[in-house]
Amino acid sequence: MIPGVVYLSFHDKTKLVPAKSLREPYESVLRLINRHYPETRRKNVEISVELDYDDVVITPEAWCYFTESQDAGRIRRYTISVGEEKKAAKVEPGASSCGGKGPKFNVIVVHQPSGEEVAVKVRSSVTFRKLRKAVVGKFGGEANEYRLTFGSERLSMDETVGEWDLEEGDKLELSLPQVAGKPVIYLRAPTELEATVEVSLIPDWSFSALYPVVPTRTPKSPRLHQSAQWDVRTARDGTIVDKRSGAEVSYLFWEANTNPLPGQLSPPSSPVLGASDAFRPALANDAFKHATSVALSVDSIPLYLDAALLDLGLDTEARTSFITFWLPSFLHHKHILLSFIPQSSYEAAAPLSIMPVPDVVTRVFMIFRALDDAELGLWQGKDERVPGMWREVVGVPEKARQEDMTLFRVLEWGGMEVKR
Repeated sequence: MIPGVVYLSFHDKTKLVPAKSLREPYESVLRLINRHYPETRRKNVEISVELDYDDVVITPEAWCYFTESQDAGRIRRYTISVGEEKKAAKVEPGASSCGGKGPKFNVIVVHQPSGEEVAVKVRSSVTFRKLRKAVVGKFGGEANEYRLTFGSERLSMDETVGEWDLEEGDKLELSLPQVAGKPVIYLRAPTELEATVEVSLIPDWSFSALYPVVPTRTPKSPRLHQSAQWDVRTARDGTIVDKRSGAEVSYLFWEANTNPLPGQLSPPSSPVLGASDAFRPALANDAFKHATSVALSVDSIPLYLDAALLDLGLDTEARTSFITFWLPSFLHHKHILLSFIPQSSYEAAAPLSIMPVPDVVTRVFMIFRALDDAELGLWQGKDERVPGMWREVVGVPEKARQEDMTLFRVLEWGGMEVKR
């Protein structure tokens, strides 16, 4: 055995840690365990050692007596086990530290995606609601619009720092959720038919609304996060009847919010989002590429967008619905940066499966964000990025097939405002 270190084991993993770190107060040892084994956070942790040829669990109340005993110096392995998720902090500050006071923590909150860090000193009893308000107040935002996450988990605003066993140096992420607005799916067939339509999502995002309402489920594929399926009957005029609810609709509707990613890590950005590159909704700002983005003043958006959507294969009703849905969001800004995601890249983020298999599938997904005056010179405008360019960028089917009424055709449109 190496002098000065001990084994710290959890499940099938074992780590070497300084022996003196296991002689600290119980709450400090818990934080050590949480740091080395994050999956123990918010769980009822038990620490056991071998004493008198038996595995013995050291309770929080007995911890300080154990650490001061001669037996503690002979222990070479500490084994960790966990029970159910705890509803509150198991150990009150000072409960096992022989009269010590509860610690304060420096929690570093990372404001994404800018990366600006704000250090806030808080007690374990502080709620995340108060913490969020304090941090957002530093840059004048609206606190309720933001969410806090730790790792890949979203924090409930009514929970406290202590309930999550946060320790000094832990990093929380403050972010604005991105919303995939009104992706709608039209089914147009030359004859009446019964069909199954399934939309799946990668872990970057989760469904926030579905209509007709259907339950979500977990797909078998490990790369997918959620799926939703409609069993429908279609009419020749495009009307869709949901067999589950009996609802008669013009299209199938879904919406999704992005999820936080562990560490918010992204691969190096390439100058063009190629057909083989998967669209990452949680990292949508990375999808704006110089060669395939256009800077527009707000008054030029409607006509530019109408021309682009017409060339992409959207009919009058679909173009009108698209523009009127997004126009209120455009009007909040003076200039915007706009792009369309290649259909194959979008398909990788939100696979669409339809039976019987359609003859033609057109999927159009727009992203846009506010553009500051200082950024205008960095991006090309509508004269350099003409509406007709998007057909090649998106990779939609041939125009003749999109308009062939003898074929079973599927059209989907949607979009996302990327907030920074």
